[in-house]
Amino acid sequence: MFTVQREYTFSAAHFLPAHDGRCRTQHGHNFRAILLLEGPSLIEDGPKTGMLIDFEDVDRAMKPLLNGCLDHAQLNQSLGLTHPTSEAVALWIYRRLHPALPLLRAVRVSETNRAWVEYRP
Repeated sequence: MFTVQREYTFSAAHFLPAHDGRCRTQHGHNFRAILLLEGPSLIEDGPKTGMLIDFEDVDRAMKPLLNGCLDHAQLNQSLGLTHPTSEAVALWIYRRLHPALPLLRAVRVSETNRAWVEYRP
C-alpha cells in the first residue's frame, strides 16, 4: 500500500457558540490540514508513471476550497457550520474532496502544533 500526504495551511476565524470556555468567542488560528491518500498500485504508464497520484492533481482539487472557503475566512459563515470544530472542518474537507480524489482516505486538521484531529470514514 502506498500513502501520499499533502499539507496545506490556512488562516481563519471561528467560534463555538455552545462551548463552555474561551472558544465561545470569535478567535483565529493558523490551521494545518493534511490529506492522506492511499492506494495499492502506482500508475504504470504515461507522464505520471511511478506515482500514486500527482501532487499537482491534489493541489488542483484543494485550491478552490482554500481560496473560496477556508483561507482568511470566518468558518461559521464560509462553511455553513454552526460549530466549526476541527473535527467538523476535517469532515467538511473530506466530503468535498473525496469525489475528485477517490484515493483520499483521511483528513487531519490542527489548530495548534500540539493537537490534531483526523477524520477517516
